[in-house]
Amino acid sequence: MRRVDGLEGMRGYLSLWVWITHVTTMASLAFDKHRGWGWLLANGDTAVGTFIIISGFVIALNVDRSYHGYGGYIVRRALRLFPVYLACLVISVVVLNYSIDVLKDIPWPGPRTADRIRYLTDSRDYFWQHLVLHSLLLHGLVSDALLPSTSLAFIGQAWSLTLEWQFYLVAPPLFFLAQRMRLSLAPVACTMAGLLLLALYFRQSSFLLSSLYLFFVGCVSYRLHCSLHAPTPEQLPVPSRQRAVWLLGVLAVMSLSRFSMGFGPVLWAALFYSLFLSEGPVHRAVTWMLTNRLATWLGAISYPFYCVHMIVLILLAGLLVHGFRIESQAWFATLLIVTSLPMSLASAWLLHRFIENPMINLGRVLVKRRSPRPVPST
Repeated sequence: MRRVDGLEGMRGYLSLWVWITHVTTMASLAFDKHRGWGWLLANGDTAVGTFIIISGFVIALNVDRSYHGYGGYIVRRALRLFPVYLACLVISVVVLNYSIDVLKDIPWPGPRTADRIRYLTDSRDYFWQHLVLHSLLLHGLVSDALLPSTSLAFIGQAWSLTLEWQFYLVAPPLFFLAQRMRLSLAPVACTMAGLLLLALYFRQSSFLLSSLYLFFVGCVSYRLHCSLHAPTPEQLPVPSRQRAVWLLGVLAVMSLSRFSMGFGPVLWAALFYSLFLSEGPVHRAVTWMLTNRLATWLGAISYPFYCVHMIVLILLAGLLVHGFRIESQAWFATLLIVTSLPMSLASAWLLHRFIENPMINLGRVLVKRRSPRPVPST
């Protein structure tokens, strides 16, 4: 499967953005996520929304170019998603009671501390129900009204991982249906409008129908990318650059009806245009920013970084509060921010090196063995 330059770098920077929003709130810095600098420093909705769009793009690419049947596809997706997640889930369960104690003992009120204490306490109170659902990454299918804190239990950021797994399970048939849709304004806009109506009705963020419109933006973007880079007009209908800009712009504007979930489609449209549709200094600057060695490395470890960084934050906060007995909020915030980033990156690299990469390679081997051998030519 051929990679698309720039997507890994996007993931790397987006994972750092999510870390920033979590470390600032864990450090008890008084940012309102819907006001001023809080939109950037304490609100990760736009970053996660863009993550989801990239997933829609990548899964469409995967199904289109390296589909070996549903069984092989789902094996590779499971070995990509579950091993790192389950390792972090086990650690989170082991330190659950300690995590609650740390959050309760932080002496400064934080903008999200009470919420974190609540969903971790619910994790303990409904332990086995949460553990079974989280082990299968199906907790997003259960309403928070039926099982308190089902979206956020144990690992708060795993609400987006169950969303991804739900999409993986149904992506192939959805993609093959989407392939029949014309890349013109009316069908694209009508489909987007229908998915946005679903999102207004299904408001639990960890349930697929609440965010299916974001995956749709990714799939449409993949088809636009393919059309713009088609070898010959006979193989794919190549839309003009203006039409691609127009379609993505319409999707981005329509997505603003869900502005409470961030501006992922708007950011994605800007990045897509800068990376694939523009020329000149802006294109070169964005391309370099997203494809340099640091960005590529951050992208390679972005998934384990996303999974593990909250564990590192909890453990470091406990060390600062219980071990070093830091009494100054300024020192607490400074030390937490300065130390948690390198430790989270190191932990993510270890997970990537010893769990994620071996399991991805195992998935390739298993699918290759299952694939039918080509018939020799006569």
